Amino acid sequence: MWEPYRLSLREHLSHARLVYDKFDVLRHASEAVDETRRAEFFRQGAEARGLIRGKRWLLLRRWMHLDGEERQTLRDLFGLNCRRAKA
Repeated sequence: MWEPYRLSLREHLSHARLVYDKFDVLRHASEAVDETRRAEFFRQGAEARGLIRGKRWLLLRRWMHLDGEERQTLRDLFGLNCRRAKA
């Protein structure tokens, strides 16, 4: 997913189909969630930081694998800010 590599492929192999590896896509998505989480952590007040702290893995887990308490924590976390829920 490196831009110069993609542009080179387009130039030299214009009829080839470009397929992205799902692991690369997931890595970029994970980095975007982390960046959003960090930005919101510093943007929120001290009270909300306690809820945000240590929730990276909770944000990355599948909803169906969460127990009731984890789901409620995630709902509370999303209730703090819409940006995090969108990420």
